[in-house]
Amino acid sequence: MHFNKLIIAAIITITAGLYIVITSTKEKSDYAKSEGTIEYLALEYDRHPFNNHAKYKYLKIDNYPYVFEIYEPNSVESDL
Repeated sequence: MHFNKLIIAAIITITAGLYIVITSTKEKSDYAKSEGTIEYLALEYDRHPFNNHAKYKYLKIDNYPYVFEIYEPNSVESDL
């Protein structure tokens, strides 16, 4: 009985994975483009206070409503 559930779960997982891989092949030009003036660039952001500040930077563009969280694993810690 447990074996049947395992097989069904594996089939669903494989099907979902294949669907994601097949439908997520976009060209670079198909993605949304945001341009604007940088309003905020810092190592800390109030909504993400517990991140490793040496590896994350936060960027806000004036005509986009959200803050970009930029992950830089090999960056040197600096004062922005």
